[in-house]
Amino acid sequence: MVISRRILVFLQALFLLFACAEEGARKDSTIRFFRRGKMALENKEYQNAIRYFDQAIQEDSTFEAAWNNRGVALFGVNNYLKAIEDYTKAIETDSVFWDAYFNRANAYYEIGEYPKAVSDLNKVVIHRPDSAVVYTNRGTILQAMGKYDAALADFEKVLELEPNNSVALVNKGSVFYNQNKLEEAQKLFENALAIDKEQDFAYNNLGLVYLDRGDVTKAIDYFDKALDLNPAAPYYLNNRGYAFLEMGELQKAYKDLEKSLLYKGDNSLAIRNMGIYYLESKAFDKALQFFEKAKNIDETTKDLDMYLGTAYLKVGEKDKACKAWQLGLQNGCEKCAQLITDNCS
Repeated sequence: MVISRRILVFLQALFLLFACAEEGARKDSTIRFFRRGKMALENKEYQNAIRYFDQAIQEDSTFEAAWNNRGVALFGVNNYLKAIEDYTKAIETDSVFWDAYFNRANAYYEIGEYPKAVSDLNKVVIHRPDSAVVYTNRGTILQAMGKYDAALADFEKVLELEPNNSVALVNKGSVFYNQNKLEEAQKLFENALAIDKEQDFAYNNLGLVYLDRGDVTKAIDYFDKALDLNPAAPYYLNNRGYAFLEMGELQKAYKDLEKSLLYKGDNSLAIRNMGIYYLESKAFDKALQFFEKAKNIDETTKDLDMYLGTAYLKVGEKDKACKAWQLGLQNGCEKCAQLITDNCS
């Protein structure tokens, strides 16, 4: 899985311009609370920001910028549903408040409501046809939906607007990677790094390219570079952990996977990989627990049925093993066919 840059929260000048335009029509105390909230927001003091915006909204419930900015603060503490409520209130107050549509799309993305996110960005792009960040975010969401051609069109639009946009190069490369066009993907990731050597996600994605090619040593080199820049990135830790599993470096794999799950405990790939660690360590009951947990989170996780079946077989549950492999075969697991032939007479 290629991880593109996370979509952005719009915290730029339009918030300030909107607030200034409305100050003359509002109480001094309302504006004071709003300004304090915005200052706290810019310093990422999200709870303080929420408290000040609460007070501004209590004094003036039609203050759309306060609703919108409180939504940004709620987004900052991962309270996406409440953020959506605030963005919606801002939009109800001002139906052409495009920043709120943009921000609501980000929150919809975070909770997996991709069609709603795209719908909001479709409205924004009509009124901001030259905004690279809008096309970047919409392309990211379309890619998450598996709509690769539409995502590619958005990333190419970004590059038309900003030819040296390294994020767009990485995202375009991610589309090619997901289409198994490894050579094209690699060139784009390398081009991105030629522009910006601090692109940790480009290093990570190059690691995935080399991992797919079977060059595990080179893959680990790139994952190392990504983690040098972003040591707490759970996906990078998971990817390097899997590479260590491929090399038989079980303890190194365990350390990376443990850290990955500490930062993001619901990543089904990392949970699956921890199951592989226990499978390789011959702790079959423990492996089974992790595979079943991954299945409960995302049953489409790559090769999960193959590993789950193997764990069932190791604990003496042959019928369950054969059922798992049969399901895997239906879902395109090529190795499952041989496992069925060898074990399920």
